[in-house]
Amino acid sequence: ALCLLFWLGRRGAAPTLLGLKPAAERALWIAALAVLAGSFALLTARNLRKTSLGFDRFDDLLRRAHACEKKKEWKQAEAIFRRLVKDRPVSRFAEEAQFGLGMSKVEQGQWEAALAEFGRHAERFPDIPRAAAARYQMGLCGENLGRREIAAKARQALLENYPDNGWTRLARLRWDSRGE
Repeated sequence: ALCLLFWLGRRGAAPTLLGLKPAAERALWIAALAVLAGSFALLTARNLRKTSLGFDRFDDLLRRAHACEKKKEWKQAEAIFRRLVKDRPVSRFAEEAQFGLGMSKVEQGQWEAALAEFGRHAERFPDIPRAAAARYQMGLCGENLGRREIAAKARQALLENYPDNGWTRLARLRWDSRGE
């Protein structure tokens, strides 16, 4: 509508609406359109950041999941973690959530489930620094399950893939002190 008024005013087919000279009124309409376009761009950028990209929303979900963990509300934390893994499968959110799923299972003493979650983490995110922690946790889960072959395999993967990592040093101290 504003563009139509501008075009009509430019052609002299309509009187000026504000009682100004046509050139001055055109300049005012152009300024109004620029403000309107800028406002639209700003609102669109805010909505993109909060909805389609989802960073604000996913950060909030991670905070909620960790808050649930602190309160030992495991089912709620795991539900949020699973949602993050599903909604953002290749992201820092999914990586942290997958690790969180494993730690949640460890905290509950569900060693077999924890082993599976850490295995998924190590498989999906092998180049992330926390992958070494996942391998270490896999070794601990194997030990707690009495499955020495799993613990040995996790230890070997840790030593081969992450030789200078802090988790590898911790593992060496733990296993060397036990003569393994």
